[in-house]
Amino acid sequence: MDKILSILIFAFAIAIVFYGIRHSLRIAKKKKEKEELAKKIYEIKAIKYSPNDSADYIFKKINLMRHHCNTNQVKDLFDQKISEHKLDFAKPLQADSHTTALAYRRNQGMIKFENLTHASSGEAFQDLIKLGADEVGEILAYGYSTSEKVMRAWMNSPKHRETILNSRWDWCGINVMQDNKGMRWFCVIFGQEEIEDTFGSGVS
Repeated sequence: MDKILSILIFAFAIAIVFYGIRHSLRIAKKKKEKEELAKKIYEIKAIKYSPNDSADYIFKKINLMRHHCNTNQVKDLFDQKISEHKLDFAKPLQADSHTTALAYRRNQGMIKFENLTHASSGEAFQDLIKLGADEVGEILAYGYSTSEKVMRAWMNSPKHRETILNSRWDWCGINVMQDNKGMRWFCVIFGQEEIEDTFGSGVS
């Protein structure tokens, strides 16, 4: 009986050790996948995270609009236009270098195929989800001569305004790129939770 018990205890100990090794290997594999994904994102030619004036303006303006949204909610609360349980405050967004690199890649692809579209955003979104994002969103624009004009267009569009003021977003990445015809392309990608030829002016 003691011998059988010893064998069972030994087998159980072996199973625990085996499980521990498998678990450690699984964690190491996931870590390696994240490192390789991060490396792939950063290995985009000519990408440096120091937003140009246009991208920097958009970033500051988006956070300013989110702040004004909060201020207006407080005013509406005091004016009894809304009830307290309807308050939904939009937090200031953090600039994220991974997402900025992906916005750069998105603009590159759209310029290459001369097509302003959300349909090609899948790979970029999947990259962010693999890095830990719970939810991802995007706004695009083409043909505006200044960042001021594109921000005005976005904020005048109910759909884009809603995306910009979405209280779930935690961070964003922005890229503004000029094609060989002198036209500007704008891409802003938003995320929730930390992560480990002849067009008129238009937004999407």
